[in-house]
Amino acid sequence: MRRILSQVYDAVREEIRSVREGSDDASELLREFEALREEAKRPAPGRLTITYERYDDEFDD
Repeated sequence: MRRILSQVYDAVREEIRSVREGSDDASELLREFEALREEAKRPAPGRLTITYERYDDEFDD
């Protein structure tokens, strides 16, 4: 689980860096994934579901 979250965090961070760097929503998203990654370091029973939605619309510059 920790490895998966770490890889997802890295992918999200790179996506933000290349597409949305500096925007408020990007910073919030990255903070949320940081929190998930930190929580995964403490073993606990549960379920993690990651949904990645991709939109065909382009980002506004």
